[in-house]
Amino acid sequence: MNPVDTVFVLFSALLVWIMTAGLSLFYGGLTRSKSMLNTMMMVILPLGFGTVIWYLFGYSLAFNGNGAFIGNLKDFAFANVSLTQSTHDLTIPDAVFAIFQGMFPLITIGIIAGAVVDRINFKAFGIFTIIWMLVVYVPLAHMVWGGGLIQKLGVLDFAGGDVVHISSGVSALVLAIVIGHRKDMYHQP
Repeated sequence: MNPVDTVFVLFSALLVWIMTAGLSLFYGGLTRSKSMLNTMMMVILPLGFGTVIWYLFGYSLAFNGNGAFIGNLKDFAFANVSLTQSTHDLTIPDAVFAIFQGMFPLITIGIIAGAVVDRINFKAFGIFTIIWMLVVYVPLAHMVWGGGLIQKLGVLDFAGGDVVHISSGVSALVLAIVIGHRKDMYHQP
């Protein structure tokens, strides 16, 4: 294990976490004052329960097993995630890799939140977050990064263009279409 790589990846994970907080401030500044707190919390809340989902199921389903669409629960609740060794042929421990990868669904949910500002309440978005992480993000992460179907086809996604940006963009569009426009959209400037 390379300690410099380990520190760099942990620092990078911290930057993504800070980026999520920054995204909440950005969205909060774009919305009307009556919706600012709700908007910011829709980006911040997934940092809590999204992390729990990643810890319990997400990492294992995304990065274990050789299924075409989904992994397995071998590392349920980080059961076999090593603090000192790598099973992914990396120079960082599995736990550091899992923490770094766990930041991406959180920022992705934050990106989606921007599409439904003033349109969805906090509780409904929380439920959406849980379902979306398990049904969309985790299988896509497995298929692209975890040895699944898309990776076996030779597709490379180094910066999250497929897993983060395409999934958040398409999901945000679908969610905005399903929910519809703001109730008072045509009555306020």
